[in-house]
Amino acid sequence: MKLSKPYYNLVKTNKKIVEIRVYDDKRKQLSVGDKILFTKTDGSGEFRRPIKKLSVSKNFETALKRSTLRKAMPNLCKISDAVDIYHSFPNYKQDAKKYGVLSIYLE
Repeated sequence: MKLSKPYYNLVKTNKKIVEIRVYDDKRKQLSVGDKILFTKTDGSGEFRRPIKKLSVSKNFETALKRSTLRKAMPNLCKISDAVDIYHSFPNYKQDAKKYGVLSIYLE
């Protein structure tokens, strides 16, 4: 799973312990106990984190409220700012409406 700055460093240092993604077919393959391979967007800097819990929500706002902003986007102060970031990714806003949103709790 590729992560951009600053999220790569936040996940790697355990400051971000919830990764939120669109619940597409690829994410539906995930199970508790699986180890996710994380990399920087260029594919470098591999590390793994096991999945502790999975939770499906209808949208990013609900997912962020359930997981808490501190665990999912610790570099931000407002849920609305985090939602704006997720919606800035190509097709994320539309795909979230279509598939839902997955919160991946990491160990």
